Amino acid sequence: MNRAGSVVALSVFLMINLSSDGVGQNNPALRLQCDWLSTLDVATMRTSPTSGSKLISVEVLQGRAGRLKKEGLGAEFAAVVTDEQIEAETEYQMGALRHRERITINRYTGKIDNFIVIGKAELVHHGLCKQLPGRMF
Repeated sequence: MNRAGSVVALSVFLMINLSSDGVGQNNPALRLQCDWLSTLDVATMRTSPTSGSKLISVEVLQGRAGRLKKEGLGAEFAAVVTDEQIEAETEYQMGALRHRERITINRYTGKIDNFIVIGKAELVHHGLCKQLPGRMF
């Protein structure tokens, strides 16, 4: 293969790899369906089964900095996205109660932990996330 053919082949290879399902500049939105399995009440240290799911979207803004959005919540999370995990935090006010949330998602296993502090109450929701295809309805 001549030099020009090698350059074209390398360019095509890089375009295919950079446009794969990962999070990055060419594919900024990672869409996840996260199903809740259990909830820990930190005050009582009791774990109970939990059902339900949330759509979570993660966008990489620049470098490792990102933004996470959770379905049904108007507040955005400031996120740090690495190859191994996504960590995101937010604070917001609902009525007289201050809410703090932290989400950690393992990018290898899909395990999600959602730590929520509402006033003095602390809960940790545990679950699993799976990536949704890039197409929308």
